[in-house]
Amino acid sequence: MENCDEAHEDLNYYLYISIVRIIARLQSKGSMTNTIMNNFLDELEQIVLSLASSLKTKVLKYFKAKNAIENPEVVELLSNFDFENPFDNFRTLKNQIKALKTCCGYIEPIEIPLGYRMENVLDSETGTYIPKLVLETYQYIPIIDTLKLILSNAEVRKAILSEQPSKNDILASFVDGDHFKSQPFFHINSHALRNFSVASISATGMKGDCCINKSRYFHICKNKIFDVMHDILCGVGPMILKLVLHHYICTSRKFTIDYLNSKIASFQYGFVENKNKPSANFPMYMLQKNDYLLSQKAMQMWVLLRAFPFIVAEKIDKGNEHMDLILLLLRIMEIALAPRVTRSLMPYLQVLTKDLTDMFRKLFPHINVINKFHHIIHYSDCILWAGPLRCYFCIRFEAKHAEIKLRAQNVHNFKNPPKTLIRICQCVQSSKWGIGDVKLERVQTLGGKTFHVQEIQSREFLLELGYEDMDNVFKCKNIKINGVEFRTGLFVCLEAAVKQRKNLPLFGKIIEILFLEENEVYFLINPYKTTNFDPHFNAFCIEVEASEHALLFITVSSFAHFQPFNQQSSQITNKTMSSINRVEVLSIKDMLRCQSQQLSTLSFCKENLQPNLNAFSRYGTVKKTLENHVQGISVLNAALKGSFNESHRKALVRIVVAELEHYFDPKTRQGFIEYRLWTIRAKLSPKNKKYSALAIKRKAQCLKESPTASDHNKELIKLCLQETFPNRRQWIIHSGPTISSIFETYPRLLDYHGEMIEQDFVSIYPNCTDKFVAKFPSIYANKILTYATENRPDVIKKIENLFVNDDAFQALIVLSLLLPPLNSSRKKGVQSKKNDRKRVILSFFILFK
Repeated sequence: MENCDEAHEDLNYYLYISIVRIIARLQSKGSMTNTIMNNFLDELEQIVLSLASSLKTKVLKYFKAKNAIENPEVVELLSNFDFENPFDNFRTLKNQIKALKTCCGYIEPIEIPLGYRMENVLDSETGTYIPKLVLETYQYIPIIDTLKLILSNAEVRKAILSEQPSKNDILASFVDGDHFKSQPFFHINSHALRNFSVASISATGMKGDCCINKSRYFHICKNKIFDVMHDILCGVGPMILKLVLHHYICTSRKFTIDYLNSKIASFQYGFVENKNKPSANFPMYMLQKNDYLLSQKAMQMWVLLRAFPFIVAEKIDKGNEHMDLILLLLRIMEIALAPRVTRSLMPYLQVLTKDLTDMFRKLFPHINVINKFHHIIHYSDCILWAGPLRCYFCIRFEAKHAEIKLRAQNVHNFKNPPKTLIRICQCVQSSKWGIGDVKLERVQTLGGKTFHVQEIQSREFLLELGYEDMDNVFKCKNIKINGVEFRTGLFVCLEAAVKQRKNLPLFGKIIEILFLEENEVYFLINPYKTTNFDPHFNAFCIEVEASEHALLFITVSSFAHFQPFNQQSSQITNKTMSSINRVEVLSIKDMLRCQSQQLSTLSFCKENLQPNLNAFSRYGTVKKTLENHVQGISVLNAALKGSFNESHRKALVRIVVAELEHYFDPKTRQGFIEYRLWTIRAKLSPKNKKYSALAIKRKAQCLKESPTASDHNKELIKLCLQETFPNRRQWIIHSGPTISSIFETYPRLLDYHGEMIEQDFVSIYPNCTDKFVAKFPSIYANKILTYATENRPDVIKKIENLFVNDDAFQALIVLSLLLPPLNSSRKKGVQSKKNDRKRVILSFFILFK
């Protein structure tokens, strides 16, 4: 009983902290209101006080039976049940925020005035509305204080400090991008968070230079980040899909608008995408409106684009150009939205983006592309500069603001909604980061019960882990790991395509989920055989393995991709799958995620490759390469059947180019790919080449050692001089060499009667290409003299006394006398004289032309 007072104080403190945490978590819910909060606190208060009274009664009864009720220590113990009501100071939002400041690091928003506005305010005495000036403000959240709150958690600091660059040329985060690697600041402070002070805050609008530009390491004009969500899911995607639907429904009449809506509504999106399924609200007037909006949210648009080939599969034939446009956009999305990619995919992404723009202009020549098409063209540069675009897209911000938007509908605050909402938003931040129990590895079971080991399917695997038949294990139907929900019946990707012999990913179906000791989660997986990739659905086709002993018992870390997939059951009757009676076709969501993982792990296979510079590929021939590629089977079948079209040709080129990345020796810079891409590099300027200095040196040496100029090698010399021009121009400007030195270094400039020098002149002065001086003696001189003889004999008399025999020189003198002088004084009426002179000059040139 000695520490009874101390225990009493601890009890009050822990009870106070528990109530504060409950309030913080409840305030983060979008449907919460102050009325509901107060009702909940009233009920919770009644439960706590009733529980304390009941416990006190039982303890008192016990000590009465022992005749110890008069013992001072017992009296002191019973007094601990008479604690102060902890709910009295939590009835208003102001008091709740005060408690959050004390326990959860609540950050108070700073209210900054903007100006005054006129508003009618109800007078409580007269009952009439009186105009009144009301101060207009906006709410500012201190960024530094927010970072301090987040970094106060040990788990967060550990995650930041443990971040390391990826290996094998993989781009997985900002630290893998060129900006991080080339920035001197990050070489010294690899985990730094920069602090830019704001000296002054303007009222509204852009009042001056951005404060971030004062940093030595960043400028806003150098930012290369694009938002994939707004570019594709809210821009290019709806535009393309609406134009394609307009073509199918209004032009070619493939199906009706009612058919589309019924298919969208009845499509089986599965558990994973059930919350994001698109709305079946496509009226005819929407397709006929002169805009590119489809009334779908970003996530709904993402799901609709992936599901679209399935939805209209019955009405659209394979090889349809408009469907190929959708599929091409999906391939771009696979790379742009992948969590991890390889550098070798960036040239492929550039080709895809160019093909998308070209195909769009071909199918819709009268439609102007929006600016977001231009953004997509720069995606490859953006990914190389700062890592995967998925790390920066706005979907996570939209998800965060969704609760606040929902809360705004329930607050019913018409005076100053931003002030109320920002304080509620800060309650959310306090509940997430200020409570002190932030865990980056979170496991949450969503229903289940305990079984004996001998009662479950995973018995043999558990016995190998040291369990016995009568031990208890928790079996659940669904479980959340770091916010991602797994449940029985869903599919997971077990191995990426690059690790499989046929270059097809390996999938498996979740049979059982077990939650073992120390928060270990194991999955019993039934592997499925991936038969082929269907480009028409943009999905993989799978079938269940025949052998039952192939079951796997693994953890989440063994998955090739973290998130689960849905399935789509479909009867496939085409010839490429004639041996399969019924297969399960993974949905577009699956294809995206599986191929994203395939793309991210592409470079891992390079460790096991020994490139043969004399061979075409690792498979030897083009045919074998196509047979071992995801999309190569359909290309090969089309070639054998004689139905090879433009889409098959592009697929063949992509497969071959992707295969060539394994056949280049970075040390010698030689090999099959170096030889095949020589013609492509020849058209690039040296500044766009990776080895520009070496290329310039070789070109200059080639020009110096080349044979005498002739018509046979004129174009080659001209091309070499064009490629070396930027380097030659910089050398002349900065070094100031003599003319003899220039001609000694580039002797081919003297060839072809000055044409090569004229080529450099045109490159320096592209707008001065008119050959007026060259044409003057033969064309303009005779016409000027003829005009003066017939119309201005007085001018001819003036030049008769001059001892000039050259017609061109005489024409120049006559022209100077015919044209009016330039009045350089700035007085009234000067503009009209200048205009008259321009008209005279224009008439002369029209006459002499």
